[in-house]
Amino acid sequence: MGNVQKKTPNKQGNSKVTKYKKSKPVDINITILIFAFVFVYILINSLNAFGKKNVSIYEVTNSSIIEANTYTAFALREQEPVVSTAAGYITYYYKDGTKASVNDIVCSIGPTKQTYNSIQGMNGETSVLTSENINTLKTLVNNYTFSYNSNEYGEIYNFKYQIENKLFEIYNLSNYYDTNQLSSQNLGTINRTSKSGLISYTITGYEDVTSDNLTEKIFTDPLRESKYVLSEPTVAPGDIMYKIVSNKNWSLVFPVPKSDLDNFNEIVDSTIDVKFLSNNITASANVTKIMIGDTTFAKLNFTTLLPTFINNVFLDIEITYDSAKGLKIPNTAIVEKEFYKIPLDCIFNSKGTDNITVDVTENGLTTPVLKQVEIYFSTDEYALIASTVVEGGTSIARNSSTDKFIVGEKISLEGVYSVNKGYTVFRRIEKQLATDNFTIINKGTPYGISLFDHIVINAKNVTETEIIY
Repeated sequence: MGNVQKKTPNKQGNSKVTKYKKSKPVDINITILIFAFVFVYILINSLNAFGKKNVSIYEVTNSSIIEANTYTAFALREQEPVVSTAAGYITYYYKDGTKASVNDIVCSIGPTKQTYNSIQGMNGETSVLTSENINTLKTLVNNYTFSYNSNEYGEIYNFKYQIENKLFEIYNLSNYYDTNQLSSQNLGTINRTSKSGLISYTITGYEDVTSDNLTEKIFTDPLRESKYVLSEPTVAPGDIMYKIVSNKNWSLVFPVPKSDLDNFNEIVDSTIDVKFLSNNITASANVTKIMIGDTTFAKLNFTTLLPTFINNVFLDIEITYDSAKGLKIPNTAIVEKEFYKIPLDCIFNSKGTDNITVDVTENGLTTPVLKQVEIYFSTDEYALIASTVVEGGTSIARNSSTDKFIVGEKISLEGVYSVNKGYTVFRRIEKQLATDNFTIINKGTPYGISLFDHIVINAKNVTETEIIY
């Protein structure tokens, strides 16, 4: 038997063993993850905002515009002053602004104070303030308060005399209405009317002014104070006792500023409404024009309200030249665009959309191509389509014949950009009246906008079909 050698394993071992540390699972902090997501979201939106146009939106509303101006006008009346031929104490028998007939006794002049006192107490009655008297006084005070102007200090004297005049009427003239009874009394010198008309006791200094001798000086240097003769106890020969206004027709005149001439010339020879600012009364007047030198004067002719304004020299009035009521839009929202004009028989409707058939030539071969169009305005004969749909010179098929229509003529439209759908769409408008900042447009305009629609305020900052939100 042979010898067998037995191998004993090396205690140290021949193979190498590498030991690895056991890896730990990654610990994800959910708070950090959320913060990172929000930060990225804000960053993206901020970058988009920097590159996005600043487009302001306006909601269309109902509104109205009144183009009116105020003027100070001079009153022209057919009035005749009646002067005294005697001296003495005067007694009046007509209230201011009332109508007297021909040959009525308006006043009498007594030679002494005794005669004056006896006539004043002829009826033996005492006047008291009635509710009607109080309301009349209140109206005078309210009218003065409403029309008060600190620059017209002289008006306070006119107001003072109006109150004194009215009080004198209340306490001294309430008993005298029967002139037949007066004629039987020994009144001294009696004054009777030579014509019928309204009696006025206000002496303005302008009694002889007519439209023929009117001057600009009346407006540049007016007399500030009127005289109320009703409360004067005595008269002298030549003194004005009263005026009689014999014609119910009267006028207001004023110089027209050059800035208002265009508007004024449009209303000449027409009838307009005039508003009196002292009491908010409105009356109709026929408008005429007179020239004094190089200055244009307006003349407003009235047939009513003479008793109301019989003692007024100047009146503040308001004239409305134009007015409009409709939809209100900013002027900056208005844009003008050009559109191609094509015949209606070039357009046909298919599945709710308007279409045209155009000839397209490629590589020498012409083929008909269907194009969808949007109509921005139409009549019985033609329609307007966007100039971006076709080019000038394009051939369009007609529905009624084999003839072709060649695109060429353009028409401009004014409109706004509606954003009701989230992007800009041109919509036509019809203007009524514009101011410096806003325009009133018609309601119900075909291919237009409606109440509460949203439009772009600054139309120059956007283009058609631009996405807004």
